[in-house]
Amino acid sequence: METQFGFGVRARNVNEALAIGMQLVKNEGVLTSSRGLEVMRAPGPVTTVYERPMERVLFCPHRDANPFFHLLESMWVIAGSNRVELPAHYLPRYVQFSDDGQHLHGAYGYRLRHAYQFDQLEMACAMLSEKPDSRQVVMSIWHPTLDLATKTADMPCNDMLMLDVVDGALNMTVCNRSNDVIWGAYGANAVQFSFLLEYMAACVGVRVGRYTQQSNNYHIYTDNSYWLKFTGDEDIPPPVDHYDQVQPYSMAQSPADARAVFHDCVALCKHFEDGDDPDRFEQVRSLFFREVVVPVMKTHVHHKAKRAAHALKETSSIVAEDWRLACREWLLRRQEQAV
Repeated sequence: METQFGFGVRARNVNEALAIGMQLVKNEGVLTSSRGLEVMRAPGPVTTVYERPMERVLFCPHRDANPFFHLLESMWVIAGSNRVELPAHYLPRYVQFSDDGQHLHGAYGYRLRHAYQFDQLEMACAMLSEKPDSRQVVMSIWHPTLDLATKTADMPCNDMLMLDVVDGALNMTVCNRSNDVIWGAYGANAVQFSFLLEYMAACVGVRVGRYTQQSNNYHIYTDNSYWLKFTGDEDIPPPVDHYDQVQPYSMAQSPADARAVFHDCVALCKHFEDGDDPDRFEQVRSLFFREVVVPVMKTHVHHKAKRAAHALKETSSIVAEDWRLACREWLLRRQEQAV
């Protein structure tokens, strides 16, 4: 939908948003270049509003999103880490965005918890708990001293978060300077920030509200394989959505739940940084880690060891219906490709 100030995408969840966003760029996009690469860019800013942000798992087989990476990277963000070990384990090319091979310059969680010498997440939650009607809860990822005119392989794209409580639900608006529609907006970002929204809502003791994403530069690289399928001669179906058959699994519903999840996220990052075996990460405090994160990790251990049958069997231990289905379908696609 075009407005006087740009374009709007209003969607139930990330699966619907991907379908609308792809069509928007196909219909309205302008061919341009970015860092020497060809892109299709929306002719103005695009605002995406998710009505059900907890429906965060992508199911589209042609998009082929990696659910293992999406889930574990989001726990890395909540932990506040900027080390590469955890995300690179699930997406090896992640290291290419590190300037020194060890740290990420623009790591969102690290920026929110450590870059300004205090924990913005903790302070924001305290402000909203004390005064739920506050309009002054703003958190910054972009750091002018660190980022402006800086050369780095990892300049933060999502730069500012604004939060408010309306009718007992926490809403989050994220401002983004440059958003890849496929990999960022309706890929990793939809997972990262919806988890962050859910975590903060639990800390404050309110429901999850809407997640709004404001993308200033909304684009798709024209060599993206999914874009080529979407715009080519191949007749591919629109992104599928299984959320009429499966339910999202809540990460945390209370401040105590949120504290347990945060503890587990920090412990998980240290586990990887110490070079420990992912299959041995079991001492957890939160139900979410016990019933979702750890089984997903164990499934991936089998996959990485090329034990395909064991990996598929392990998915049955993932209690979350949406993550279980996404992991299983992703593994099956890998088996089909190997035949």
